[in-house]
Amino acid sequence: MFAREHATEGTADPCGILCVKLRTFNMRPAAPNHAHDRYGSGGLRLTLYSWRPALRDLGLLAIFPLVLAFIDDNWAFTSSQTGLVDPWLYVARFLHPRSQALAFPLGYYGDRLSYIVPGWLWYQALGPLAGNYAFKLLDIYMAIGGLYFLVTALLTRRAALLCCALISVHPFFLMCFGWDYVDGAGVSFYTLSLLCCVLAAKSPKYRLRLFLAGALLVSLITTHFLWLNIAWTIPLGFLLRTAQSSGNHLLGSHG
Repeated sequence: MFAREHATEGTADPCGILCVKLRTFNMRPAAPNHAHDRYGSGGLRLTLYSWRPALRDLGLLAIFPLVLAFIDDNWAFTSSQTGLVDPWLYVARFLHPRSQALAFPLGYYGDRLSYIVPGWLWYQALGPLAGNYAFKLLDIYMAIGGLYFLVTALLTRRAALLCCALISVHPFFLMCFGWDYVDGAGVSFYTLSLLCCVLAAKSPKYRLRLFLAGALLVSLITTHFLWLNIAWTIPLGFLLRTAQSSGNHLLGSHG
């Protein structure tokens, strides 16, 4: 239509006028793709449009552990019928760290500071009852939140919501957080460390995220050396994610 208009008018510079009109016609900005920001796969997009559904999902997921704590009085406490002494060693450290260190100076369990120090802080701040609930609920929320953002970064937000909803009511997942042993904290440290590695593979702020991943990995191993059996999957996940990312900043800076 523009070409026919300029041809009939016979202007001296029809191309220039046509370009101006076309630029004017295309000046309207494109509408933001909210659906892609919210549900787009292949990356974690916490934009203005994706924060609200993410917070709504996390709020929904936070209900399940709270309901469990209200309906089951025994969940957050180690049963005296288990016949295991190990969980009580950490409760003693939470309550009386100085006396326990003096009484058992060579006890290897006293070296698991990534678990003992947070537990001691919660017990001192809120007392043995409320501190016990707060400590264990925080560990669960760290694991669920880390898994949510990890699956969102790799797949979609809806897949993350479904995955976390299923695992938050899984009996074995809840059991490892309910008693006073280190496996619940290990699950949280592992999930968050893997999340930081995956995010670092596609972020310009990869140094900070790799530092956090390393700190969480050390915290994971200090909870129990048996985590070394699967701790190697954390750097492996970073390498695979880096290789998957085309034109990655890490590869480009050293290539």
